[in-house]
Amino acid sequence: MSAIGEFRVPAAAFLLDDALGSVAGTVTVERMVVDGDEAVTPYVWVASADFEGFEATLDGDPSVASFALVEDHPEERLYRIEWRDEHNGLLPALDDVAATVLRAEGEDGVWTLRALFPDRDAAATFHDRVREGDEGIELVRLYRADDPSTYGQYEVTDEQREALTVAREAGYFAVPRECSLADVAEELGISRNAASARLRRGQDALVGHTLDHDDRPPS
Repeated sequence: MSAIGEFRVPAAAFLLDDALGSVAGTVTVERMVVDGDEAVTPYVWVASADFEGFEATLDGDPSVASFALVEDHPEERLYRIEWRDEHNGLLPALDDVAATVLRAEGEDGVWTLRALFPDRDAAATFHDRVREGDEGIELVRLYRADDPSTYGQYEVTDEQREALTVAREAGYFAVPRECSLADVAEELGISRNAASARLRRGQDALVGHTLDHDDRPPS
């Protein structure tokens, strides 16, 4: 039975080491397009107070061949990034066990990576391989892909859960609203843009895995 593994991965072992370590904000890989055997093109959402600084860092990142702005919103931007072929061995290790990157969220130099494996043995094989490489990759949790209740997260990351909980306790969702987004961000110790992104993505995950679920009982 297929399984989903969540890992904490230093940016140096995955993607955008320079950008993720130097720019305040969150970077979320929505999807990764593989063109042929080598070329990998990540599409990433960036929530940052300094988009120009982020782009300048991309220009100097040796793992980035080129990048393009796809969508531009006040609080976040979507980039298409051409990754150089000489990337690290993390993706080949995933490919060797027929695993697929579902999502990756990066902040403060660390990625939280979620990957789908054919079974638990494949996940264990991958973890053993990257651990032998001594890249600092840590397995956070492993659960059945067909049953979110086995881990109780409904695809919400720890950071998103914390943001939603803090916002609720502070009255951000109350009517009328009892605090501002800036207040929530201050409590979390992150930027307003990052707080906004965490709340929206957390809400999207909750709705997608509760109200909008293919296996919900008929009314």
